[in-house]
Amino acid sequence: MRGQIQGILYEGEKGNVGLGQKEDGGKICVWIVTDREIIRNLLALQEEQKGKVPWEKSYMEGESLILNFPYEKRRRLTEFLPAGKSLEDFWIKILILCMSCNLPWPMLMLVLESKAVNIRQDGTLYIGYDLNYDSIHFDAVEADCVRVCGRWLQDGLTGRKKKQRKKRLPEEKLAEKKLNRGVYKTFLELYQDLYIRKVQKQTEGLWLPKDDRVFYILFGFGLILFLIALGTVIVFLITGETPLFQLFQEPLRQIGTVLLE
Repeated sequence: MRGQIQGILYEGEKGNVGLGQKEDGGKICVWIVTDREIIRNLLALQEEQKGKVPWEKSYMEGESLILNFPYEKRRRLTEFLPAGKSLEDFWIKILILCMSCNLPWPMLMLVLESKAVNIRQDGTLYIGYDLNYDSIHFDAVEADCVRVCGRWLQDGLTGRKKKQRKKRLPEEKLAEKKLNRGVYKTFLELYQDLYIRKVQKQTEGLWLPKDDRVFYILFGFGLILFLIALGTVIVFLITGETPLFQLFQEPLRQIGTVLLE
């Protein structure tokens, strides 16, 4: 087997997951898939994705399919939460990870069902591939992944203390209702409700007037002043004269009986 297996990370009914070593000394996570149906579906997925899959190499050895994944030491987020932090504090990061990882939906769903999101010591998140793939769903689509991710989110929200649940933000309550109804079809929709609306609410009142009508009146007044100034500059460039200055200049030519020249 290419890459010497140093140990078994997981033993399953349809294959094993091992820790391997590459020729350059780096470590890899190795799937040793023995189930024919899973092998067929993984190869079909690789063909469908045109090689854009999370494993670095794939090859057959006997009747087993060998997949080599990148490996980092296992540090599950649920087990290595920083002091003073809760799972809720990482939900935006989890959503961003889901949107940016480019995993095929069956793989991402397996990651989410296994809660295989890890955290580095610097607080960044990464995906672990030491997974039980016996029950991987090859017909999964993005909406299924959002549902599983949302269920994890709901567990975090409902797991709060009673006082914390009362302090939930409106966007969190809205997201939970939509999750219960299965409204979300994409991660972006969930991200918009949980993050963008929260940011909009936090910035509300920092520089914008609370009354929208006041804002539009001020904006309109400023726009008029800008157009007047722009028109003055254009006339000056064409004629060399400033009309506004002349308006104030004419009344000053004669004061009382004295004519100013």
